[in-house]
Amino acid sequence: PSVLGSWWQQLWRDPNPSHPHMGRTGPLCLGVRGAPVPADKEPLDCTAALRLELCSSSRGLLTRVQPAEEVGLGATLSSMALSFPAELPQDCHQLFLAGQQSSGVFQVQPAGSQPFKVYCDMTTGGWTVIQRRTDGSVDFDQLWDAYKNGFGDLRGDFWLGLEKMHRLIQEGRFNLLIELEDWEGNSQVIQFVFSLGGESTAYTLSLLGPLSGELENAIGDFRQLPFSTRDRDHDLKADTNCAKHLSGGWWFSTCGHANLNGKYFRSIPRQRHERKQGIFWKTWKGRYYPLKSTTMKIQPAALEAEP
Repeated sequence: PSVLGSWWQQLWRDPNPSHPHMGRTGPLCLGVRGAPVPADKEPLDCTAALRLELCSSSRGLLTRVQPAEEVGLGATLSSMALSFPAELPQDCHQLFLAGQQSSGVFQVQPAGSQPFKVYCDMTTGGWTVIQRRTDGSVDFDQLWDAYKNGFGDLRGDFWLGLEKMHRLIQEGRFNLLIELEDWEGNSQVIQFVFSLGGESTAYTLSLLGPLSGELENAIGDFRQLPFSTRDRDHDLKADTNCAKHLSGGWWFSTCGHANLNGKYFRSIPRQRHERKQGIFWKTWKGRYYPLKSTTMKIQPAALEAEP
């Protein structure tokens, strides 16, 4: 199949009936800025053709339609498809703006990065999911390299990976949306603006704005928190390795505020010392109530979610 087909489908998925050329039929002449047709190619007889001009932005969308006779150059669809591969979206929000409205696994390519797959939640404007806990099928008590590279199943429980998160964010301002659910069917949502440093900073999470939602800050009174695992202790509690004392890797402050990567309990343990190793958000249910499910997802802070 033609890689150019994604652009062609994008145009016709949301046609503009009022455009003067949208109703025309006949052979197609395709011209792209800066890509003249070789001299040995005879121009097609395009009496009723359109020129599709591809944008140079990261979304790779059609930006302009004009009659081929205004261009004076033509090329076959197959030759254009072989020469000009489509660019991938940088994140799920760009994919949403391109017209993708169904949630699922997609490939993205942040600036300066290799492509990788992510799960996109398109229900409220295109969010890139970075963590999900629903059934305990994935062990989150992992070491540094696993948290750096990611683990789990993008369609189930998973951790996207700190390096991929950093590539997506790249020192920019992003919204982090956290969804929590308890065992009684109650839910809470927390949202705040943050940035994420690279590995040289231990993937430090920097709070850039106040939290929104009904819950108080359970990350602590610290504006910057490095990430910690059992084998890389970067927490702010001098005499304790929080990741070893609790479970899983997290942006620990002094161990007791939150841990959404703790052990997954299918029922609430009787012993208190076990419960504190679970998934918790202290300012909602306390540190000894293991939550049923969590989801963490990100979106550029400068962009408003579209319903």
